[in-house]
Amino acid sequence: MGGTSSATHTVIPLPEWIPTGAARRACIALACLVTGILVGRALLSSDAAEHSLLASSGLWTGAIFGVLVAVLAIRRAFVLALAMMLVGVLMMVVRVGPWPDHSVVHQLSAASSDRAVLVDIGGVVSSAARIEHRKDISLMPRPDVLVFDLRIVHSALAPEQKTSGTARIRVDLPENYDAQDAIGGIAIGDRVRVMGRATQYKKPLNPGERDTTLLRRQAGLACTVSVPNMDLVTSAEHLEVPMLLHALTTLKSGRSILQRRASRWMDNTFGSDDDDNAANALLRALVLGKRDNQESQEIFARTGVAHLLAISGFHLAVLAWLMRLCVRLTGDWGRFEPVFVGAMVLVYVALVPANPPIVRAATLVFALMGAEALGRRYDPVAVLAWTACGMLICKPMDAFNMGFHLTFVLVGALLVLTPMIAARFEANVIVGKPGEAHRTTRVQWIWAQSRDLFVTNVMCWLIATPIVMYHAGLLSVIGVVATILVGPVVVVVLMLGAVMLCAAAISHALGTLIGSVVVVPAELAVLIVRWCDSIPGSSVRVPAVSIAWVVAAVVYGFFWCGRVFRYHWRSRIVFAIGCVVLLGWLAVEIRFATHLSSQTALRVDTLAVGDGTCHILRSDRDALLWDCGSLGLDIGVRLVPNALRAVGGWRVPTAILTHPNIDHYNGLVSAANDIGLRRVLVTQRFLDTASTRPHGAAADLLRDLEIMNIEILTIGKGDVIPFGSMQLRVLWPPKDPVEVRRFAFDNDTSVVALIESTDEQFATRRMLMTGDIQRSAMIAIMTEYPELQADMLELPHHGSYSDVSHEFVGMLSPAIVVQSTGVQRLDETRWDRAKQTRQWYATPDTGAITTELLRDGTWRVRTMR
Repeated sequence: MGGTSSATHTVIPLPEWIPTGAARRACIALACLVTGILVGRALLSSDAAEHSLLASSGLWTGAIFGVLVAVLAIRRAFVLALAMMLVGVLMMVVRVGPWPDHSVVHQLSAASSDRAVLVDIGGVVSSAARIEHRKDISLMPRPDVLVFDLRIVHSALAPEQKTSGTARIRVDLPENYDAQDAIGGIAIGDRVRVMGRATQYKKPLNPGERDTTLLRRQAGLACTVSVPNMDLVTSAEHLEVPMLLHALTTLKSGRSILQRRASRWMDNTFGSDDDDNAANALLRALVLGKRDNQESQEIFARTGVAHLLAISGFHLAVLAWLMRLCVRLTGDWGRFEPVFVGAMVLVYVALVPANPPIVRAATLVFALMGAEALGRRYDPVAVLAWTACGMLICKPMDAFNMGFHLTFVLVGALLVLTPMIAARFEANVIVGKPGEAHRTTRVQWIWAQSRDLFVTNVMCWLIATPIVMYHAGLLSVIGVVATILVGPVVVVVLMLGAVMLCAAAISHALGTLIGSVVVVPAELAVLIVRWCDSIPGSSVRVPAVSIAWVVAAVVYGFFWCGRVFRYHWRSRIVFAIGCVVLLGWLAVEIRFATHLSSQTALRVDTLAVGDGTCHILRSDRDALLWDCGSLGLDIGVRLVPNALRAVGGWRVPTAILTHPNIDHYNGLVSAANDIGLRRVLVTQRFLDTASTRPHGAAADLLRDLEIMNIEILTIGKGDVIPFGSMQLRVLWPPKDPVEVRRFAFDNDTSVVALIESTDEQFATRRMLMTGDIQRSAMIAIMTEYPELQADMLELPHHGSYSDVSHEFVGMLSPAIVVQSTGVQRLDETRWDRAKQTRQWYATPDTGAITTELLRDGTWRVRTMR
């Protein structure tokens, strides 16, 4: 009748991911395989402290497996689940179980269980030699080291027996050495004889340190051999080598030649890897997989784009896309196309080191290419899950690796969620009349591509952040923005770098020409990353989080990314509530993880740092660092921040440096930002030393602290520092500069503080921290405080013995003595009589020492070993 007609419109339906039967079976198999690996690790655990943790993990995994069995109604699925779980247990026992009887490990254990052993071994070089540049962190020079792996076939410890295992050889290089000559003198497949000191890999000494013993057992690494000079590495062509080992090293040798030639050409074109050039370091990392520039790695990690610096699935996917484009330009090759692309990826992989991320990425690319080459329908999620199963069967310890988690979780997210998110955005586009073509303008296309890039990066950041928080304790706030800004530039560098390598294989001049172009985007990428890193709060250190929260956050991230773009307001409210719950859960965990229990009044964690000292003191909500240095390693880079996170700490705003000896403070600057340092307390002698030696280590430390806006205060005898429910009463050194100058040694001006409770119930409980005081200071303290006693004592000067130190310990009459020292003072027999009447703990023997004063007045001591 005269009504108006309206045009009909259609809306693109919102898709859902419905797993196929193949995907379900593959995911179930992967879950059960991981379950078996966890059970296998629990069975292999021999350490009591670790056994309790792994036993609880075994109970959880057993419960999960029971639920799976109850859910699985199909008998075949049950058989598959049981078989994969048994495979996981079996592979853990085979790959990570006890060493075989003929292993060099047993020979070293028989010679000495805890000390370095002089060895004379022969074998075949099984890895390319590389030079490790060691940073001078003390007044003692540290020579560069030539590192390579040796497959052992003969040992003088058991000359009549078959010997197996791999040793990591570390040869000290002379001061003026030629890098090419040093590396060129050792090649894969060479048969050599090595004499040096062998050290077995042991359990970690400090909380937060990675336990690499199982990882090294999986890799077959039995020991490290330290060699003082190259003269002790000689040719041994007469050695008999098994045929299989000879064949494997021959293949590795050919691959190593290709890598060396590519690396040499990069050196000639862009300068050696010793040059402090971040753009060159980025090129080497992306083109050759060489990540030697520590500064670049740290900057990329802090801004949350470290994954762009390491060759991974993302990089190989870009290269595979580029190679596929090149193949298609030559015509339609059908199912042979992925074969050609896979072959070219294989050639590229041969040029880069076989690092775990590269191996994982290459395996994943080859699996997906192979599935496509077969010409049959396949589920990419099923291929992904079965690929993960294959890699875990070969290397079961990868189940505990952050890189493995990120690779497969993020690739799974991209496979499942990216099409859903893209389609949901397109669902907002209302198409006109049926059959009417919808045209997209260039501006709309650019907007769509930019939008998809942003959403994909947000999705990856949301899902990856809980995993990174759990493993690394790092939250990159600016990671999404940095990835969006740097990612496209890195793609350009990667593509041009691949073209550069191919051109250089044809003509060095052509490769050099392209290289002059590729440097421009590389420098731009470094500039962007440094700008992001300069923004305050771009990255934040976070305390330890539970695995339960991580799993919940990752699962929620999947559902959030898959459903948040629905336009129903109820769905958005539900997911907003989920966000609040997860954030509240995280806040509760942080609150309890970073505070001492109500039963503990004082906790002191003495870290095992070799020849040096570092104590973490905590009481109630206060935390304090007592010294932070070592002659052997820079403990501030990882050891101190990781240990603080592992013991339940987070921020340590105050540090006390007892005296101006470098083994007590050379790790402080490296750790300052990560531990939230705000003020440093030093003695007047420390300031005088920095003033009289303006180019010395103490002056450098104070200048670095001032640049970091860290307050520097002085302390001396008579000062009282409130500290939670305790207080630190400074007994030494005197504040009078004239009186301090009477002492010839800096050690005798060390801070000595008595830590005592402000609670009258156990006010008699005391702990004495002594720094490195020696004879003169001890005599002065015993004269001035004749009634001084302490329940717990930090042994002065790392346990250096004298008649005065023996008298000093006797006067204090401590029940507990903590000795932070290196191995050389561990066997000081003159302390044996004093050890008989008290608990005595030395860090080389026990590892890190935790001393707690409970609120009932009792002391509790725990050690890492």
